[in-house]
Amino acid sequence: MSRDQSTLVKGLAILLMLIYHMPRLLGLEQAMTPMLSFMAHISNPVVYFLIVSGYGLYYAYREKRLTYPYLFKRTLRLYVSFWLVLLIFVVGLGSWLRPGMFSQSPLGHVLSFLGWEWGYLQFTWFLFPYVLISLCSPWLFRLLDRLGNILSIVITLAVSLAMTVVISRYIDFLWNNMALYHVVLTAQMSFGFTIGAVMARYALAGHSLTWSRLKGRNWLVLLLLAVAFVARGLINFSTVPGFPALVIWLVLHFDTTRFTTAVMLPLGRMSMMMWFCHGYIAVKLFNEYFLMLRWPWLIWLVWVVVSYCVACLLMPVSNRISRALKLT
Repeated sequence: MSRDQSTLVKGLAILLMLIYHMPRLLGLEQAMTPMLSFMAHISNPVVYFLIVSGYGLYYAYREKRLTYPYLFKRTLRLYVSFWLVLLIFVVGLGSWLRPGMFSQSPLGHVLSFLGWEWGYLQFTWFLFPYVLISLCSPWLFRLLDRLGNILSIVITLAVSLAMTVVISRYIDFLWNNMALYHVVLTAQMSFGFTIGAVMARYALAGHSLTWSRLKGRNWLVLLLLAVAFVARGLINFSTVPGFPALVIWLVLHFDTTRFTTAVMLPLGRMSMMMWFCHGYIAVKLFNEYFLMLRWPWLIWLVWVVVSYCVACLLMPVSNRISRALKLT
């Protein structure tokens, strides 16, 4: 998976994320059109990011770059972007436009800034578990090398499904025990992360991740993607294991076009900052202005464009802060 291919996957994932969060923006899922309801049902954006991250970190592991100083700097760069968004949208605009919306105890503010609690916006729920799984990645990759590809996938799949059942049955208890909740979420996320690492391990062994008869046939790839998403939508199961991996595998066969260069790659490069800021823009602070657009497809399109533009403004600031702190 090349850098451009991983960026393309991130671009797809951020579009799916904004579709997935449309019910929160609209207020009621019933207010959505059948098409957007269907799209929200088949979206599972977090796993796409996990697969790409597992792939990239495993490469760093095999190149002997996956040290804890490297991981700590990587984590701090992530938090710099996260904190920049909180300072602007919660401390700045939030206290001005929506006084009291983000009110918490002093400890609550600290825990929200750490990503431990989601008092400001639940859309960032996987920040802290993602940090945990990233910091544990050297140990996980050593275990992967010992167990092998198939056994690692089987074990993490079983763990992920078990944690999904635990969350569905004991959500109220977990909400009151956040330390345990983060452990459960990290374990649940291990499957997608492992898939990415296994893909990297397979590629490093000299195998191709693509099928020569499908590579470059964009029309056929798009057709297969459409069939895969429709099939996923018809399966009435909250988690379809491995579906994002299938989508990513198909995307790897896609040749570069003007659309991917002009749209998808820029979205992918800004996906992290868009993840952090999109909820504050349309759900928390300016919801009524988006609802004035009336048509869900137009609301979603404007949400994507505005989130991207805001991310383009904030990302250079975040990068400059990271360079000043010597995190790059």
